[in-house]
Amino acid sequence: MKKRRLWLPAGALLMMISLLISCTPAPTETTEGQTVTGEVVQKEAGEPAKTAGETQGEREKGEEEAVSAGPRYGGWLTTASETSSIGGWDPVYGETYWALHPVSLALMRGNYYNGPAGTDDVTWIYAVQEEPQFMTRGLAQSWEIVDARTMVVHLHEGIHWHDKAPVNGREVTAEDIAWSFNRMLEIPRSGIPPIAYMLDGITYSATDRYTFKVEFGKPDVRSLITTLDWYRHTAREVIETYGSQDDWKHVVGNGPFMVTDYVPASSITYTKNPVYWETDPEGRSVPFIDGFTALIIPDSSTRMAALRAGKIDVLTSVYWYDAEDLLRTATNLQTAGGRVSNQRVVGMMCDQPPFDDVRVRRAMAIAIDHQAIAEDYHKGRAGVYPSVMLPPGSPMYAPLEERPESTQELFVYDPDKAKQLLADAGYPNGFKTLINVTTTGDSADLAALVKDYWSMVGVEAEIKVWEPATYTSLLYGMKLEGARIGGSILSWGNWSWVYQPGSRWCFEKFTDPVLTKMIEDATTQWVDRDKWIQDWRNINIYVVDQVYEHCIPGPYYHNLWQPWLMNYHGEYSLGRTDYRGFAAYVWLDLDTKREMVGHE
Repeated sequence: MKKRRLWLPAGALLMMISLLISCTPAPTETTEGQTVTGEVVQKEAGEPAKTAGETQGEREKGEEEAVSAGPRYGGWLTTASETSSIGGWDPVYGETYWALHPVSLALMRGNYYNGPAGTDDVTWIYAVQEEPQFMTRGLAQSWEIVDARTMVVHLHEGIHWHDKAPVNGREVTAEDIAWSFNRMLEIPRSGIPPIAYMLDGITYSATDRYTFKVEFGKPDVRSLITTLDWYRHTAREVIETYGSQDDWKHVVGNGPFMVTDYVPASSITYTKNPVYWETDPEGRSVPFIDGFTALIIPDSSTRMAALRAGKIDVLTSVYWYDAEDLLRTATNLQTAGGRVSNQRVVGMMCDQPPFDDVRVRRAMAIAIDHQAIAEDYHKGRAGVYPSVMLPPGSPMYAPLEERPESTQELFVYDPDKAKQLLADAGYPNGFKTLINVTTTGDSADLAALVKDYWSMVGVEAEIKVWEPATYTSLLYGMKLEGARIGGSILSWGNWSWVYQPGSRWCFEKFTDPVLTKMIEDATTQWVDRDKWIQDWRNINIYVVDQVYEHCIPGPYYHNLWQPWLMNYHGEYSLGRTDYRGFAAYVWLDLDTKREMVGHE
């Protein structure tokens, strides 16, 4: 099998990238190249260390005390991505708003220093929800699960909205969070109303300045936790002044960076929040960099050329073949090695024939030669994994060899058996269907392979290729027909929403009373951690066997970075939804960069 790859001329696009980078607005004040220290004030357990002195002036003075080693303040980071679909700037657009992640904190957010930069308890290479003790660098300092219907959340004190009208830097309070959640309850597109419907109602209320309570109409510990690491929040003043936060110029967040420019389909500029609350383990204020530019470059060859030329400092989720090409010629690039991520799934719309019949879905899985895709198409840089619901290594994840025989056979190529299953289901001569994909990544190539395999058992598939924004609209609008190829590795919390009937994330549009009961039983308690793990492991095993969506081998990915990017180890997301969270904790060795590429 041969990859069909489109290579476009990159020279003109590289010139545009150079212009974008050179036009990045310079910060008004900088302490570029300086190393700082701070006196650490001992806090009670659970509170972050803080640099002595609470005012901006005192923090800046501390940053001016340069020493010979350690983090260096200043400099501008450049990264890039392929997608121009940002979802929206208002958190009510719950389907995707990755552009908001550096600007606004979720309640739960990972502690960068629990990863390779510190204790190394987690990797932060997957966009998954890690154990709660590692998720304390969001708005929430701590939380208690009172019972399976109620959670009490305590906010960090001293987190402020950005110093920008109309909010003007006031402190974030529990009332803000309750108001923001209640606003989302009134807007179906946020995703909260369907969850509230499934849970017989949700109540959000502030009990004091830094404490708020979440109460569900029926038990569901899973949703108590997972709503906290997904949603961002908006200050009341922004909505009262502008009616929404749709315009990027009206975005007022509370995170480590502020959005200061946005050119659609071209770039997003983030500038350091000078009074951000968080510090590193030595008490030094973060972020270290003055800001960063996220370029939007749909063409893969252009992204790779920009990285090779030193115009990009870090690039995440690089396909193995691009990474290996780069590492052969740009030997100074750093990588943590290939990783399993964004496994591909073939999702089948179960609300209509023929995919409402599990025999048909099983036939479609067995008709695919998974091993050939992994070994021939991906040249061995992929693996056969049974599920995208959990990352490998999770205690809830069951390897293929530990699953029932009925599941294992789904990953064994057997076109004769597939034909028999189709005949048993009433389709002896096959049928016609669609395979929906986006223009990004290798989904179209994989769709061509799947189409060929399905044709061998009598199924005629037409591939529909959509622009990302259109595909997202159709997906969340539940308007896709036939099948789709997409996917990622997420966590038990997210996928348990996906598998609920009526959920706006149930893209395959199925209803399964057995699964619903399993999820309800698994979310009524939290005390017995071993039982919790086993319950979700069983759910995952059951879901894979029903083939609502079927996992096919996806490529290994690399995160690549330049040698002048310091304190970076390949981190991707600080939890389920904190892409580029690493930007607040890295710094640039500008001397090395000047020596290697002749510019900063």
